[in-house]
Amino acid sequence: MLKRVTIERFKSIAAFDEELKAVTVLVGTNNSGKSSVLNAIHSAVAIAQSRLQLADQIPIMTDEVGFSISAADTFYLPLVNTSWLAPSGNLTQTNGPKIAFYF
Repeated sequence: MLKRVTIERFKSIAAFDEELKAVTVLVGTNNSGKSSVLNAIHSAVAIAQSRLQLADQIPIMTDEVGFSISAADTFYLPLVNTSWLAPSGNLTQTNGPKIAFYF
């Protein structure tokens, strides 16, 4: 079971770190980031699935923790322009979103 999610620098989310229960409900006013949390989780899962699909072309190392993947190689992204995934639309290799799952 997924126990915790951390998100940094994804769309309007500067930092999000929550422990999850069997049922977790996101509540907030309009434009508070509820959909961005769900987009981040969806994006991270899609990117991980895309990485697994590319495993025959680029082998996965047993100690691999993080990786980079091009937008063209992903199954899903929440936006057409990937630069919008970073705060203020300023996406670079060093300041891009960070999403982590803990099981």
